[in-house]
Amino acid sequence: MFWPRSSVTVSGQLAITTSSGSKVQKVANVKIESAKTFKLGTATVTVEEVSSDSERTTFGLAMTRATRNLIKGITFKNAKGEVLDVSQNGYSIMNDAAVLNYSGPAGMSSVTLEADLWQNLKSRKAPFKITATLGGDK
Repeated sequence: MFWPRSSVTVSGQLAITTSSGSKVQKVANVKIESAKTFKLGTATVTVEEVSSDSERTTFGLAMTRATRNLIKGITFKNAKGEVLDVSQNGYSIMNDAAVLNYSGPAGMSSVTLEADLWQNLKSRKAPFKITATLGGDK
């Protein structure tokens, strides 16, 4: 039996951002207290919505969307230089504002923050074309 062959083609451009690598920036003595600020590169980051109970401390780091896009990862260390068990448990982005939400050990009050930041970001458009064919002679 013969089925008519038909196909659909989709083409366009994908926006791609690339980097030449990343570099760690250390920020010492970051206070985990609401409304405290620190510099990440030239950007200002604000600590917000800090709450703590007997098990965990939760907080947000508020910044611009552009600053958020520079961050590859963040590590938190105590005064002895030991890595703290801090995990990112979400984020929000609205217009140009971004907030990264974290949860760490109870009693977190001051940390050294190590932000791994993307370097030399470049945006470009990559063309694509995809054709899917259905049907045929089987």
